[in-house]
Amino acid sequence: MKMGQSLLFVCLLLLTPLLAAQTLITGDITGTVTDPSGAVIPRAAVSLKNNGTGASEEALTNGQGSYRFSLLAPGNYLLTANATDFSQTQKNVQVRVGQIVAVDIQLELATAVVSIDVHEVLLTIQTTNANISSNVVAKQLAAVPNLGNDLTYYALLAPGV
Repeated sequence: MKMGQSLLFVCLLLLTPLLAAQTLITGDITGTVTDPSGAVIPRAAVSLKNNGTGASEEALTNGQGSYRFSLLAPGNYLLTANATDFSQTQKNVQVRVGQIVAVDIQLELATAVVSIDVHEVLLTIQTTNANISSNVVAKQLAAVPNLGNDLTYYALLAPGV
């Protein structure tokens, strides 16, 4: 009985690499997300979309800015990364059987968008009547010198005269 067990153990030992090769049907994508200065960006959103099937996965980078997508079917993928105050970056990645593809992503700073709204009030011009009227208060009359007490002189205080 011991001889049979030994033979079984030897067979399993010799066949294990062949069995492992038969189950190796996926690949991985891993990398680090950084800013323009090279500093890592923790909690950056990274998404992966299989271009052939449309299947997608999402992940957040860890405290060291690293991400990993495991057990991926071979094929072409679109890798997208974005974070607050950074512009979105996309890369095409080819996943092959049994390989780990390293894709580091450097995010660019987002441009600041400033919007200035200008609202104007149109002043209407009275084209049907040429009369101009204006009120003058006593304080204005006292402040303007009027030699000869000419009342028409105060008309010069009206706008447009």
